[in-house]
Amino acid sequence: MADQIAYNAHDLDDGLKSGYIKLKQIRNVSIWKEIEAEVKEEMAGLSDEMRIYKIVRRFIRQQVIDVIHESEKKIREAGVSSVEDVRKASTLVIFSSPMLSRQKELRSFLEENLYDHYKVVKIREKSKRYIEALFKTYLKDLRQLPPNFRARVKYDSEEQVVCDYIAGMTDRFAQDEYSRLFMPYAKM
Repeated sequence: MADQIAYNAHDLDDGLKSGYIKLKQIRNVSIWKEIEAEVKEEMAGLSDEMRIYKIVRRFIRQQVIDVIHESEKKIREAGVSSVEDVRKASTLVIFSSPMLSRQKELRSFLEENLYDHYKVVKIREKSKRYIEALFKTYLKDLRQLPPNFRARVKYDSEEQVVCDYIAGMTDRFAQDEYSRLFMPYAKM
């Protein structure tokens, strides 16, 4: 739940800051519309940038409070009083139905207006090519991996070791590593 809340908030914020999502578009999403109305009423005269910041913070807060209240209710209803009760119970940490509906609407909006934005698609496809090239190159010659990863081949498949190595890379490191592997004059 925490990841879902964080991802949605960051994606909204990034989408607006990058200009891939326009304010006039997001104003059609019910949760944004409601929170923006509250913020405008309480804090008139804010710049767009500050208003977005306040709305995104409130967006996170509303979802967290919703999850806490709904989960407490679900735990009480399930009669949970021990760890064993938790293990036996169905899902206990949930959004309320109204918040779940808002989440779905927002997710749909993000899919259509951000994740499928042509610039985001280009970046995503380029990233796939980078990762695929790194994977194939390391798999072809494991000696290019750090010694601690090469040693793991005794316990895991070569593919898994390479996968784990790449999964641990930051975006910046992966880009730099790509340059080191494929650009003739890149610094090692």
